[in-house]
Amino acid sequence: MEYKISFGKYSATVLSKGAELVSFTDGEKEYIWTGDEKYWSGHNPNLFPLIGRLKNGKVLFGGKDYFPGKHGFARGMEFSPVSRTESELTLAITQTEETRAVYPFDFVFEVTHRVFEGGFETVYTVKNTGGTVLYYTVGGHPGINLPALGADCVEGCRLVFEQAECPTIWYGDENVLIRDDYVRTDILRNTDTLLLTQEMFEGDALMMGGLKSNKVRLVSPTGAAVEMDYSGYPVMAFWTPPGKTAPFMCLEPWHGLPANAFESGEFSERAFCISLDPGAAKSHAYSVKVL
Repeated sequence: MEYKISFGKYSATVLSKGAELVSFTDGEKEYIWTGDEKYWSGHNPNLFPLIGRLKNGKVLFGGKDYFPGKHGFARGMEFSPVSRTESELTLAITQTEETRAVYPFDFVFEVTHRVFEGGFETVYTVKNTGGTVLYYTVGGHPGINLPALGADCVEGCRLVFEQAECPTIWYGDENVLIRDDYVRTDILRNTDTLLLTQEMFEGDALMMGGLKSNKVRLVSPTGAAVEMDYSGYPVMAFWTPPGKTAPFMCLEPWHGLPANAFESGEFSERAFCISLDPGAAKSHAYSVKVL
């Protein structure tokens, strides 16, 4: 099912499958990637309860093997409506026999999208409805449609942070797994601006941790820009497909990381994993604004 929400001239389209916001427009320009399969069929998937690839295709919960798949199962599930206004929509999923086979917890996962003047906000709320501690990671994956900013690809675009940064920058091995000994130190050293090239993404996503800023701007060569507020997320990932010169760039706020090549596989030990006590709930928000 397809839902429409709006605020003034700004409107968004959200699908019940994956609770994915697949369009955000000002009535003239489309700012979310169109999903052209030539480059990437996604638009803006919601990543839960894990992020990225798995070591040996599996994770361990309490020492037992589970196989939930890359980026988790939420993006492929049908969400049900919880509440709706003209400018805001909340959709949710809960556990099923299928989810318990790959993720042994009782939960509610809500995704709220809200359109405001010039942008949109996405809020993830995780509720532990079971009797044991629940472990999860969560993140966004919005693809920004670069032609809306007057750019054909990432070449010549810039990332501009609120302040000078000197982050940890992870990248993956041949299996796109994080490695403790694969950390980039050749970019974004004590500056607020990173000039992008396609070559930077040949090793897949740039994953940055230890950032002092709460916001980053994606600025095209024309000066047009969008700004993401990722307050509360310990990792910001940036991705465009390797070797494709694609006309989009993903800005990805993550509370978690893909599997580490050296990890035990126990999910609760994964970097930035969140533990949630029975009956507890936690929310994570990010926003994107057109400048």
